[in-house]
Amino acid sequence: MAKIVLVLYPDPKTGYPPVAARDSLPVIEQYPNGQSLPTPEAIDFKPGELLGSVSDELGLRAFLEAAGHELVVTSDKDGPDSAFERELADADVVISQPFWPAYLTCERIAKAPNLKLAVTAGIGSDHVDLDAAIERDITVAEVTYSNSIGVAEHTVLQVLALVRDFVPQHRIVLEGGWDIADAVSRSYDLEGMDVGVFAAGRIGRAVIERLAPFGVHLHYTDRHRLPAEYEEKYGLTFHEDIRSLVTEIDVLTVHAPLTAETTGLIDDELLATMRRGAYIVNPARAAIADRDAIVRALESGQLAGYAGDVWFPQPAPADHPWRTMPHHAMTPHTSGTSLPSQARYAAGTREILEDFFAGRPIRPEYLIVLELGVPLVRRGRSFEGLTPEGEAVLARARRMLDEHRSLRDEVDRARDRLATTVRIGVIPAGLVPAADLVSRLALRHPLVRVGLRTGMTSEEIVVRLHRYELDAGLIHPSAADHDDLHVVPVHEDRIVAVAGAHSTSEVPLDGGSVTPSQLRELGLAMLDPGMRARQVIDDALRAAGESLTPRFEADSIEGLLALVRQGPWVALVPESTARSSAGLRTAALIEPDVAIPVVLARLADEPRSPVASAIDEAAAHDDPGRARRRE
Repeated sequence: MAKIVLVLYPDPKTGYPPVAARDSLPVIEQYPNGQSLPTPEAIDFKPGELLGSVSDELGLRAFLEAAGHELVVTSDKDGPDSAFERELADADVVISQPFWPAYLTCERIAKAPNLKLAVTAGIGSDHVDLDAAIERDITVAEVTYSNSIGVAEHTVLQVLALVRDFVPQHRIVLEGGWDIADAVSRSYDLEGMDVGVFAAGRIGRAVIERLAPFGVHLHYTDRHRLPAEYEEKYGLTFHEDIRSLVTEIDVLTVHAPLTAETTGLIDDELLATMRRGAYIVNPARAAIADRDAIVRALESGQLAGYAGDVWFPQPAPADHPWRTMPHHAMTPHTSGTSLPSQARYAAGTREILEDFFAGRPIRPEYLIVLELGVPLVRRGRSFEGLTPEGEAVLARARRMLDEHRSLRDEVDRARDRLATTVRIGVIPAGLVPAADLVSRLALRHPLVRVGLRTGMTSEEIVVRLHRYELDAGLIHPSAADHDDLHVVPVHEDRIVAVAGAHSTSEVPLDGGSVTPSQLRELGLAMLDPGMRARQVIDDALRAAGESLTPRFEADSIEGLLALVRQGPWVALVPESTARSSAGLRTAALIEPDVAIPVVLARLADEPRSPVASAIDEAAAHDDPGRARRRE
């Protein structure tokens, strides 16, 4: 049995448990990027409870002690005489939070011969000496994604607090005053300002997306430039490095990892190049900024304000100069430990422990260092990317997880029941065959649950098939040209012209047909040129010596149908979607006839898993020769 040392921050001074401000939490189904939430087998806490302090123990005690493990919980973590130092000697697992980190230095790791696993309850494992962990084959894991949105929200909060000069105004109220002139003498509007984001990872992008509605001009720098569509959507200006970024902005938010390159990066020299009266919000790592340079810039007026929730060291001593420097809006390290974040990283910590003690692979995105003697990711607090070794391990780990799931499904099938979730990605033109496929699956396997991921591109679906994140996909045939895909043609959807009740078209849309020359006389709406269905239509028209120029374009079939329902427009859409929408008049497009083909694709792994067999059975047609495997 194992010994687990859990280091958490102290209980509230007002007593434990605190009185909850709310009775429940909003239900979050998945992370914004589609990644699934933590999936432990069970939890022994109520989401919304204070889990991160010593008394609630992340809700782990009952689970660990029922399995015969020893759990030691403490907040005493610093110094050679601390409880953490004493308990570390025979610990198998160490768990701590980045807000109250148990520093696993090289020296401490050397004193812990039994240590096999170091877990960060939250995001950010730079309190662990990763080189020493690699040398000792210690697995390092953290609950990736668990509090990214909380940190992003805290960043936006502090940007507004600085620009509006909220802290002094609040202090005036607390002191019984009503000094309007004093309250507004340093208060500005965020609207129209230039805001720069240093490192556009998960947190940086979440900040961009939350600041965009404030009417700001957004800039960013990152090692990897964001896609052009994303830059266009948020009006982003890209800068090659932070030095070119800071000269053009009024507000800087920092989301980079702490590395040798970023340590002390925000120094006197860099600060001097910023606009006088700029603001900095740093929720990443305190050591990215030169502590005393920040104080000097605030005192001189070069900076109008500084905020963040990260300090060095942590907890910060009472005489830390950032506590008393002018014009700051610092908080303790709290951005990632809101009550919803605690619920997610407590559940993720339990999931990691369940897998570790059961000998199962830990979810790949949780891994920082695996017992292979190599680092898997490049990161500090924020994910930068996988190392080459990490890419290889991730691919293998995904396959292992899928094989584990297949083995469980084989057992279920042997009992004459398949009880699992089948994950299917669907392009917009595949919604009708998806409904048919789901119906057949449900009839054959009453215990099967189906998760449809709609609105995806064919290329996105293929990527997620190869990552074992989907079991099957309904895609365009041109995207299925991969040797390792099993492909079944399932549907061809004829293109029709549709109009609503508001249409004044003299062209007959009564179930007959319509030619391109007739459509040119109408207010035509089509899908965006980048969408596969639009490309099929354009290719067919071009081959027939025809072309159409729409007055309106939309990025979804649903958008086109909404347009024709509300106005005098005619849209080209797949016939099945038109049939499923009441009150529309249709006519088939002819000269040329155009049809959108859809195929069902899955990985052609052998032996075939029970889920793959169930999908194949549900997709089977009268003509078995339509199925093909690319050899």
